[in-house]
Amino acid sequence: EPEEGRAVIRYARENNLGKIMIVRHERTSWWRRDKLQEQLSRSAADLDVVMIAPQDRQPENREKFSDNRPFLDKHKTDLQGCVVAALICAVTTLMAHHWLMAFDNANLVMLYILGVVVVARFYGRWPSVFATIINVISFDIFLINPKGTLAVSDMQYLLTFAVMMTVGLVIGSLTAGVRYQARVARYREQRTWHLYEMSKALAVARESDDIASVSCHFISHSLHARCEMLLPDEQGNLIPAGGGVADNGRDDAIIRWSYDKGQPAGFGTGTLPGVPYQILPVCTTEKVYGVVIVEPYNRRQLLIPEQQRLLET
Repeated sequence: EPEEGRAVIRYARENNLGKIMIVRHERTSWWRRDKLQEQLSRSAADLDVVMIAPQDRQPENREKFSDNRPFLDKHKTDLQGCVVAALICAVTTLMAHHWLMAFDNANLVMLYILGVVVVARFYGRWPSVFATIINVISFDIFLINPKGTLAVSDMQYLLTFAVMMTVGLVIGSLTAGVRYQARVARYREQRTWHLYEMSKALAVARESDDIASVSCHFISHSLHARCEMLLPDEQGNLIPAGGGVADNGRDDAIIRWSYDKGQPAGFGTGTLPGVPYQILPVCTTEKVYGVVIVEPYNRRQLLIPEQQRLLET
């Protein structure tokens, strides 16, 4: 059964829901058509399943963020992984060609796969794919007769190459996925710890400047960003509060608009997304107390949904 169906049913039962609404998709693959609806009807007979028509798709008004970093900066980790993969492949081939000649080729394949696992563990998916390809090529050229060419004298080695390629890609992808999940879990643990520390600090804060200082400190450390909180003075002018760092290079008109309208502006929003920072109003349903200006060192932080939810919190 599809994982999404089980997740929907589990969520409905945990929250004591009695009705599930599904948007009807106009274009679906024939092998997935109505699969979710059928599963919900079959596995959750006590729940009402309602299908609704899709709303008209609205044009995306948010500008697409273009990463203008140099090529070496964007792909630094991948390039390092490819270099390490080439070194591991060379060492493995050298050992197999000079010191492990008595070993069967099936055992040597395990050494190459081990190298793929190591690369995937520390550098991710694409370096592991590169490692798999060069391992298969090296195994063919240096260890399979006739040596020095990609040709093979025994056709059974074609099956060996295919299995070696498949196993290497699968193991590399799974290992990279585990690495990614571990990194996500580590980030979530850090965010939980930051929220806990902030709640303790806010529990003893009494003045608005103390609350602003705690908030700016938390945002700066959790998002790796410069943070400035502006609160209105007696004349209604927005001034830095709570230890925030004033920056005269920012557009006061955008900040004032966000404060007056009670709506976010800046990068990652639908209002003036070209500016390199984000402005969030500190408000309730009745009053706007001020604005928070967040300028991360890496603007991609503001495009991550979990980071955005953390910032709103």
